[in-house]
Amino acid sequence: MCFTLYVGASIKLPLIEWNKDQPAVHTTNLQDYELGVLSRFTLPYVLNIGSDQGCGCGFRQSHVAGQEWLPIVEDNKDNLDAIQKNHLGLWQYLTGNATGESIEIYACWNGDVYDCSDCISDIRIEDILSEEFYFKEGWLYKVTV
Repeated sequence: MCFTLYVGASIKLPLIEWNKDQPAVHTTNLQDYELGVLSRFTLPYVLNIGSDQGCGCGFRQSHVAGQEWLPIVEDNKDNLDAIQKNHLGLWQYLTGNATGESIEIYACWNGDVYDCSDCISDIRIEDILSEEFYFKEGWLYKVTV
């Protein structure tokens, strides 16, 4: 099962094709099985955003265990560097294409949609670059770009 990020915007964001020879942050239109995620967004234009791993697994992520959020950490330096590069790529994509626009990011496992009205965080675009920032499963992030 893969971790997945979706980005919603008030404008149409450009698609970035997956390049298997130079894997990096990329975007795709939603597949039919992903359409349920639209219910989590207040913005009209939603894309799937992937990492160098082809899915969202290349972004820092955390899951809930009981009452505590636990980061899923790849403690190998090469993995940590690759994850940070994916966060930089996400930051560059958003700042390069959506400055001044409304942006939302939703994180989940392989298209699972959680109905959680309290699972919303306001973040600044710079937060994505922090090595302390992890996307929480089932959370919607309202991003100030």
